[in-house]
Amino acid sequence: MLAAVAALGTGAVALAGAPVPPNDGDDAVAKAGGLRYSADGRLADAGPVEAGCGPARWRTIGGGGGVTGTTSERSLRTLRPVDFDDADDAFDEGWSVGGIGPAGSVATAQAICARGERIRYRVKDAPPSPAELRSANVGCGGGGFRVTAGGVRIGSADSFISSSFPHDGGDRDRRPDDGWTGKVLDSGLAGFEVYAICVRGAVVDYRKKKPATIPTDSALTRKVGCGKKGHAVGGGARITDLINRGRIADTQPYDGPDADEAPDDGWRTTGLNLSSGAPRKLVPYAICLR
Repeated sequence: MLAAVAALGTGAVALAGAPVPPNDGDDAVAKAGGLRYSADGRLADAGPVEAGCGPARWRTIGGGGGVTGTTSERSLRTLRPVDFDDADDAFDEGWSVGGIGPAGSVATAQAICARGERIRYRVKDAPPSPAELRSANVGCGGGGFRVTAGGVRIGSADSFISSSFPHDGGDRDRRPDDGWTGKVLDSGLAGFEVYAICVRGAVVDYRKKKPATIPTDSALTRKVGCGKKGHAVGGGARITDLINRGRIADTQPYDGPDADEAPDDGWRTTGLNLSSGAPRKLVPYAICLR
C-alpha cells in the first residue's frame, strides 16, 4: 500500500548517482478517481528516486515526495516530473525526488498519473546568477490551461528548496492556477529550473490553509484535505521570510481514513525553520481534481 512506503524497497538500491527507470522497483500502485498513484523509495545519498506512470497510456499529472531524517540535516533539492528515454521531450513518465539527509535517510517519490487529459508540460531555466537566494516562476502559457502540480530542480550540491507552490498570474479570478513558483538557496551555477504541469478541460480545485508558525529550530507538518469529491494531484508550500533559513522536507499526497489505499485525500507538507532566533510561517496548498 502506498502509505507504507517508509522503508526502502529491495529493488530500489542503485549505485550513487545512477538513474533508475521510473517504473523499476515501484513499491506500490493504487488507483482512485481515474488517477494512478505509484511510489518508490531509495537511500537519499544514492541520488534521486523516481516513481513511474507505468503503461504508456498513463501520463504524469502530478507528484511529490520527501526525505526522512532530523530537522537540521534533511532537505529537498529535486522535486519534478521526468522524461525518460522515449521519443518525445515531455516530462510525462513519472516523478523524481532528490535531497540529502543523515545516514540511512530515505527519499520517497510519489507519481500521480492520468489518462485522456489534455496535459501541458512547462519548464523555465532560470539564468545563471552569483546570488544564492533565488526565485523563478513558470506559467501555464494560457489557452485555458490550469496548473495541477509543479516543482524545482537545483543542480548544485548543498542547495535546497525553500518554497514550491502554485501562483496566481494576476488575472481576475485570483486563484493560484496560472503557474508555479520556486524559491531556493542555490550554492552554485549547475542549473536551477522550475516546472509546471497544466491541464485543460478538467475541474481543478485549489485549497490552502492560513499561515501557521514554525517555531525556531523546528519542523511543522500541515495537511490540506481535498474533500469528499476531490482527488489530490499536487500541492506545495510557501515559507515566509529569508529563503536561507526555511526549507521544505516533505510535500506529497496522503491517504485518509477511507476504503481505498490511494493517497488521494489531500496534501501533506513539512516545513523546516533552521533559524535560532526568528519564527517563520508555513502556508500549505493542495490541488485536487474533481
